[in-house]
Amino acid sequence: MWKIEVERDGCWGERDGQHQFVREQTAGDPRLRLTVPRSIPTLVLELSRSLVEPFQLLYVLHTSRGEGSLGRYQSPDLSRAELEAFLTGFSDFLVGDARHDLWLRSVGSAAMIVWDRHNDVYVYGELDAVIERLGALGFQEGPVAELGLHKHHYRAEFDDDARAVLGAFRWRRTALRPEDEQHVAPVANDS
Repeated sequence: MWKIEVERDGCWGERDGQHQFVREQTAGDPRLRLTVPRSIPTLVLELSRSLVEPFQLLYVLHTSRGEGSLGRYQSPDLSRAELEAFLTGFSDFLVGDARHDLWLRSVGSAAMIVWDRHNDVYVYGELDAVIERLGALGFQEGPVAELGLHKHHYRAEFDDDARAVLGAFRWRRTALRPEDEQHVAPVANDS
């Protein structure tokens, strides 16, 4: 069960990323972009192992099914064990529901991994270490498929997990930024 489906040649299917990444130049530093492949749903956890602790999470709740207020929820500093427990404990929800984006920051190095509602992952900082980790996971540098026509899933069966995420830490909530908001009405709001 994946958080997003894409239309390809008139058929809908889960967005399954290739084992490829691309380097992109931003207004600031370069970044990596890739899409989570179905064969590695724990990709963000795997990539976090190339970063130094402590960590902070930013859970961006942009679409709610009643579990809490929309907003940007920032965690306190987390140890590697706390981060891995969170990512492992909520892995089904994180890959199967698109109501959120998840940002992971290495406090020590300021490297970041951003996992968005489209199942894309963006990596900033520590690129050499992350590229080495990606290579060990079977990734190669190459084009990443563009998103195209798609629909998000907000699944009722994950409502309890969504509430539990908001109770996992003493989050500090701030308002959504304009770029966080879901700009189109959901096509698939599974109830």
